[in-house]
This record gives sequence, C-alpha cells and structure tokens, in this order.
Amino acid sequence: MLVLSSPAWAQQEIADALRNDPVYVASGAEDVDRASLQRSIDEAAASGIDLRVVILAGGNAEQTAESLKDELGATVLVFTPDAFFVSSDEVGQGRLGDALESAADELGSLDTAAGVDALVKDLVAESSGGISVGWVVFIGGVVMLLVGIGGRMWEVRTRASRQARRRERRRAELSLRAQATGGQVVELSDAVQLAESKEVSGRYARAAAIFNDLDRELAGAASMKDLDGVAERLSEADSLLAEVRRAVRPGREN
Repeated sequence: MLVLSSPAWAQQEIADALRNDPVYVASGAEDVDRASLQRSIDEAAASGIDLRVVILAGGNAEQTAESLKDELGATVLVFTPDAFFVSSDEVGQGRLGDALESAADELGSLDTAAGVDALVKDLVAESSGGISVGWVVFIGGVVMLLVGIGGRMWEVRTRASRQARRRERRRAELSLRAQATGGQVVELSDAVQLAESKEVSGRYARAAAIFNDLDRELAGAASMKDLDGVAERLSEADSLLAEVRRAVRPGREN
C-alpha cells in the first residue's frame, strides 16, 4: 500500500532513505544489481551529477520523481514495473534529452542496472563531448514547450509494450521451429511403420503427440516463461525424432 498509493509521508520516507543510500528498492519491487547501480552512480558523481535511483513495486513514476527531485535537489530516476521517469534541475535540458533518447531501449528493458548504466554513460559523454547535433535538433523542437520548466526533462516508456514485442518475436521463432518439427514427423512416418519396432514407434508417438499440442501451447503462452516451456517441449520432440531417425536410417545424418 505504501508504494501503490504514494502518500506524502511515504515519499518523505523514501527521501529520508535516499539521503543515506542513493538506491532505494521498495518492498515487493524487482531485484536489482546494487553493485552495478553504485558503479553507475559513482560515475555520474564524477561528472557532477547527484544521481538517486528508486525502484518501486507500483505507483506513479513521474509524481514520485518530481517530488523527490524537489526534496533532494538531485537527479532522480524512478522505475515502476511499467514505466520510468527522470527529473533533474542540475542537468541541462538538451544534455538530458540526448542521453534519454540514446538510452531509451535499455531504460525500457527488464535490466534496470543496464538502463541506468546506459543513461549515465550517455550523460557523461554529453558532458565531455561538446554540443551534439541531436542536442541542437531536440532543443530547437521543444524549447517553446519547456520555457519555465527550468531543466526538467522526462521520458516515459512502458515496459509492458516492449515485453509484448519480445514475446511475439519469441512466439514467431518457436512457430518456425514447430513447422520444421512437423516436417520431420511427416517425413519419418512411413519409415517408422516399416521398421516395425515398438521402441521406435513409442518414441515417434511421443514426439508426434508433443507436436500436436504445440499450436495450442503457443497460442496459450502468456509469458516468456510459458514460451520457454514450449521451447523445452520442442527440444524434447526434436531429440526423440533424432533418435527415431538414427534407428530407421542408420548411417545417415539427415
């Protein structure tokens, strides 16, 4: 309830914790590589950026980042399960905008530490590399909208949409593998009958049964874990068919 409702007293508790530790991970939030985060925070500090990182199990990333930035006077990057938000008065708008654009994919991924590392490296590069073309283009397009904000910049990307795209790519890969497995089932059918071996027929039957369930399992897979389970089933079927092939066609590799 503390991180989902984010009342003022709860955000004050987070701010107090961040004064002693630049990384705050709420109860129930995803695990994070604290050592990697600390290296990124130290790298940011070497370039004059007081970075604080907050990982929540839920709530409003934008509201939390803005509130903590005002409270701490630091650059605050907040992650929730489906979004991220960064707020800062100490980092120039163009510099922060370019870094966010470059690190957007990593920040929106499931690897929080990698996202923070990518953002910090881009910020450090911006601080030492002069004015970039991307900075000029970005600031020219948004300066009128951001007058008076005083250096605040954010980029919100939903992790959910990225996860969905990954699942669909994985589903498509497995569908192609399933087609290849189906081709083997059809190809070996006659040879298995001619072999007249119960052992070979049993292996072939198990592989065929797995193949027959694949369409249903692929359609019902709602997570990467489910799809990994389908991949394991496919590997089992392919292994059984390889054994069948060796039995009915000895001496042939394919």
